[in-house]
Amino acid sequence: MGHSESGFYPEQAALVDARGIKGLVTIEMRCQTDLTAAQLATLSRIPTLVMFGDHLGDVNAPFSWMEAKNACDTFIQQLKKAGGDAEMMYLPAMGIKGNSHMLMQDKNNLQLADLILGWIDGHVESKKGVRANAKK
Repeated sequence: MGHSESGFYPEQAALVDARGIKGLVTIEMRCQTDLTAAQLATLSRIPTLVMFGDHLGDVNAPFSWMEAKNACDTFIQQLKKAGGDAEMMYLPAMGIKGNSHMLMQDKNNLQLADLILGWIDGHVESKKGVRANAKK
C-alpha cells in the first residue's frame, strides 16, 4: 500500500519482483502511464486498487491533482486492457464527499478502511483458493 509521494513504491516493488505481492493499493498518487508491455503484463497479474477523494481542484500544488487522478484512470484502463483486475475508487462518484488528501486522517477514515478491506476480500483474498488449486 502506498500514499501520495510513496504511492509508486508498491508498483516499483512488484516490477522488481512480483512474487509474494498479492495486491496493490495506492491512495492519492500520480500513476505511471508510460509502462512497457512487459511491465503492464507483470502488473496486470496483481489486483490493483487506486483511491482518490474529492479535493482535487481545491489544493494548490505544483501539479494538478485532477491530472493525477486522470493519469490513474488511464493506468487502470491499461491494466484492464492487459487482462488485469484493476479498480478506481473515486469517492465522490461513490457518493462519499468531503475527504482531504490525507484520507486516513479524515473523520470517515474507518468507512474508507472498510472499503479497502472489502476490496481486498473480493479481489485478493477470494483468489487464494483459485491460485492454490491452479498450482495443483
